[in-house]
Amino acid sequence: MTGGIGFSRQAKQSFEDNHKLGKIRTKSIASGTFLKRTAGEESSLSESIAYLQSLRQKRRKTQIWISSLLAFFSLLFLLVLMFFN
Repeated sequence: MTGGIGFSRQAKQSFEDNHKLGKIRTKSIASGTFLKRTAGEESSLSESIAYLQSLRQKRRKTQIWISSLLAFFSLLFLLVLMFFN
């Protein structure tokens, strides 16, 4: 059930209004990315690279810890099942 003819007419009118607004509005000048591809200071670029590398290392360590804990608890669960059956 779509709600009848009134719903269809309202949806069509809303679509047409939005389409007309898209033609009226000016286009955005921003490229959509937050980083500009311009030359920067070497010290700030090296700091940024170091920061990103430290984030990657922290994520890797976290992933290793989580996967090892998951493996440990699954083995523990299997051992408990074996001994109690």
